[in-house]
Amino acid sequence: MWVRAIEKDSGQTAGMGRVISDSGWCFLIADMATDPAHQRRGIGRAVLEELLSEILTSAPDNPYIVLLADAPGRPLYQSMGFVETAPHSIGMQYVPDKTSTQ
Repeated sequence: MWVRAIEKDSGQTAGMGRVISDSGWCFLIADMATDPAHQRRGIGRAVLEELLSEILTSAPDNPYIVLLADAPGRPLYQSMGFVETAPHSIGMQYVPDKTSTQ
């Protein structure tokens, strides 16, 4: 599922968000972005509110909703009820070793 905020005058995308799910209980808010020219106007909050509304409307009780939060987005996510999962879990990334010959 995805949400896009469009600027009325230009028709350009001002912000967007995307969710990946297992079509059941687990939801990853995979992308959240607001064009720098449109930041600090509530667009990110509106996108996140719409994504959460769609998840909560379609999911069973107590869905597992997660995201990775870069520093600039943390205040928004915390204000919307997200809490840090550390030390129980942390985000991790796989970086292939380009020097090995597999």
